Amino acid sequence: PTGPNIQRLSKLAGEYPQSVISALVDNAFTAGQIGDFMKSADKRQDLFIDLDVGMHRTGIPAGSAALELKEFIKQHPHLKFRGWHAYDGHIRHSDFQQRKQLAEAGFEAVNQMISHDPNEEVVAGGTPTFPVHALNPRFNLSPGTCLLWDHGYSEQIPDLKFLEAAVLLTRVISKLDGNLLCLDLGHKAVASEMPHPRVYFPELAEVEFVGHSEEHLVVKTGAWDNYRVGDALYGIPMHICPTVALHQQLMVVEEGRVTDKWKVYARDRTITI
Repeated sequence: PTGPNIQRLSKLAGEYPQSVISALVDNAFTAGQIGDFMKSADKRQDLFIDLDVGMHRTGIPAGSAALELKEFIKQHPHLKFRGWHAYDGHIRHSDFQQRKQLAEAGFEAVNQMISHDPNEEVVAGGTPTFPVHALNPRFNLSPGTCLLWDHGYSEQIPDLKFLEAAVLLTRVISKLDGNLLCLDLGHKAVASEMPHPRVYFPELAEVEFVGHSEEHLVVKTGAWDNYRVGDALYGIPMHICPTVALHQQLMVVEEGRVTDKWKVYARDRTITI
């Protein structure tokens, strides 16, 4: 939390007094700002220190600077040191042993630092590395993609046998010369931040991605003769996380029937707290 989000953090905790609301920090300046605001609100805020174990996005390296930040938080009367957070989302190797070796190497300094106090909480890893960190009974795990899964991880990490539970329904809206099908599966329907393939079609054995725009996806397939305009195709996203936020709701399908609808709250950009 930075800037006005510090005030929002305090308000969020006030709205849900039965929950423990914690936050991440990686520097004393932000921690001090949080502590000063909590003093004015007569509250105390739980904080995890965010550790950089190789992703180089946020966090502070494990070591003396992290321990100094820990002491700063512990000495502040309106802050509470909750523990350590270390996310190694950059480790996505297909081979489990290689993934394990890299994850353990990234956590060497962390393990050395936390060995002095076995009671400190540690939140470790993401989806690809959680089987590695699950071997350490001390760690709490934070995988997320496995809830719905996607075809990208199905191909990339075969040892994780999760079910691809999110499927996009698209239709053929035009047939063009040259074995081209135009589908209504544009950038607004499936995440497009990565190169093709951005979606996997179980029904199409061979497919070439020709064009992708806001509303349309044009593919070339040898199964062109098997489809008419209006026919439906199922597509499994290669990256489920940003794909979900493109839709207002998810249709829950059981035994071939829609049984419920889940609102996608992340789609609503209005800040209520």
